[in-house]
Amino acid sequence: MKFKKFAAAVMAVTLAAGALALVPSDNSAISGIAITAEAEESDFVTETYDDGSKWLSYEGEGGDVVLPGGYTIYGGNGRENITSITIFGDCELSQDAFGYCPKLKSVTFEGDVEFDVDSFYGCPALETVTVKGSVKGQIGAYAFGNCESLKTFTIEKDNEEFYIDNNAFDSCHSLTSINIPSKCTEICEDAFLNCVNLTSLTIPANTKITTNDEGVSHTFGMYLDERDGSYGVADGVTSIVTLIRGDEQTITAKYSDYGYETDSILYAEDTIIPKAITLTVTPGSPAETFAKENGVKYQYASAAAATTTAIVTEPEYAENGKLVAPKTFSAAVAADQATVNWNSIGGANGYEIVLFNTATGDYEHYKTVSGTSCTFTGLESGKKYVFKVTAITNSDGKAYAQNYSYPMAFTTK
Repeated sequence: MKFKKFAAAVMAVTLAAGALALVPSDNSAISGIAITAEAEESDFVTETYDDGSKWLSYEGEGGDVVLPGGYTIYGGNGRENITSITIFGDCELSQDAFGYCPKLKSVTFEGDVEFDVDSFYGCPALETVTVKGSVKGQIGAYAFGNCESLKTFTIEKDNEEFYIDNNAFDSCHSLTSINIPSKCTEICEDAFLNCVNLTSLTIPANTKITTNDEGVSHTFGMYLDERDGSYGVADGVTSIVTLIRGDEQTITAKYSDYGYETDSILYAEDTIIPKAITLTVTPGSPAETFAKENGVKYQYASAAAATTTAIVTEPEYAENGKLVAPKTFSAAVAADQATVNWNSIGGANGYEIVLFNTATGDYEHYKTVSGTSCTFTGLESGKKYVFKVTAITNSDGKAYAQNYSYPMAFTTK
């Protein structure tokens, strides 16, 4: 396998004032004297500017491309024959850095990465993207738009805040798997528009999902927009992108790439069967609110995914001298089990849960736990369960119940 590597021999040239500075065509805001380093036979050119920014353009012949980290990477020539890309170290992808690479199948980032607008737009053969570090800043608008073969997008670390901009994965018809790290702050409108095979997605508890100015979002699902001869679409070509939530039907989608002469995607046509997506959300989260308001199917995280909250050590006493009762509850409910969480009580050594027994008409001990979470198992589907929780303290080898909470209830699915 042939790899394109960083040239060892480079020549640094300091340009005198008034000399030509090699400035990327898509970065006109950069000004000043540039220091360039390039090798005559190199597969890429690096440029360092007086503001300290470092840029790299790919100029090779394609194949399996290996690039160094530490640069902002932008276009260049030779992209039409690239089959894979591996980048070592942190990097940023500029606008249209590797857009319209018809043979590109896989991309691996060994470090952190930020994706600008159109970074990989219109790469019809791209199947997998792996980020072994974190995504930082953003996955820009249309960064992977019209990558119709993209199946999986994996982010292995969760150290940086970022957001997913509008239409970032627009028309990734083959996408079935993408993980959203907890530090994703926002998913913008139409981010996953026309991802007809993305049937499930877990949204972190603090991730916001935005809508457009009219309060409508087609972020998940499909949007139907038929055009003929407008917006740069050639006469006789109908551009179809969809809005169908849960209505599975066969659609022949024809779309052009608005004037770009790239045979592999110009006037592309797919026969697709859109499928409804199910969002996995946290109770009380922005994603839960979004799903309810926009008619998107949702479920709560499984009991196995429930986490406990550390106990605060400062005691909180009620008027009777006992520890106060928990006051805030949330529940993730399934057909045969439920996981409830409550606020921690300072000074508690654990918590006792008592469950109401309809046969005896009284509360009975169910479980004692060390954290602020309890999973009820072996439940009946569609049944209401009532319980109470109390903090407990340990003294002289015995456990003492404190104040019980008000009765709380959940109903299984």
